[in-house]
Amino acid sequence: MNIYLKRLILTQILKRPAPLGWISQSKENNFMAAFLHFEGKGPKVRVQEVRKGHILCYQIEDEKTRYECSIRDENINQAQLIVRHWFKGIEIKYLGYFDYLKSQVTLFPQRQILREKMSQQYFNRTLKIREDRYEVLQTVIDMHISRAAEQSIPVIYEGEINPFEIYQNLYSHQIWGHPQNQEILAKLTLILDSFVESGELSRTGTNYKLHGKALAEIASHSLEERRHRDATRQTQWIINLTAIIALAAILEILY
Repeated sequence: MNIYLKRLILTQILKRPAPLGWISQSKENNFMAAFLHFEGKGPKVRVQEVRKGHILCYQIEDEKTRYECSIRDENINQAQLIVRHWFKGIEIKYLGYFDYLKSQVTLFPQRQILREKMSQQYFNRTLKIREDRYEVLQTVIDMHISRAAEQSIPVIYEGEINPFEIYQNLYSHQIWGHPQNQEILAKLTLILDSFVESGELSRTGTNYKLHGKALAEIASHSLEERRHRDATRQTQWIINLTAIIALAAILEILY
């Protein structure tokens, strides 16, 4: 692709510039941000303006610090284009000029919104609310272990877990689009608080911290479940055996 066409694409993207910093998931969003990345030559830079003979960019260090830089037209071909598109509550990433053009021609953002809407409607119809206390506790344990495994240094992980993260882990991110999500969250909070009262969890502010007693509680519950299944199987075996004996007795009488 020639440089002139690349400049046109960048100009088109900059007609809907995304604001700096955090961007909400509003259904009214339609923002874009274009980044150029030179492989092996430092972090990617954000395109700010397309000017004659060069492109004005800036490198963001943090929310208050950014450095302006200029990329001459002849150097554009050395960089990979990455476009982030915030569109009606979702974020889409395009890798390269052709990927961006293809998505616009094929109405990919609009199709993605339709797909998300249909998926959300199916989720809302089929959601099964998880009210089992031990399933919730097992989820917290799994999250704790997963985070501990992500630690880069060998230390004992004692982090806290936000209830919204537990909520999303149980139901996926689509729970936020469910019409009864507040009621479901309220029930989950009560379940978590019940474990605080019995000592498996502790609460600091709105966050929860796991304690060793949780493992003992899960082990005890698993043992009870296993005993219940064994008793159920044994009862069913006795019923089946009784039925066979009764059938044999009837056949003996008849024949």
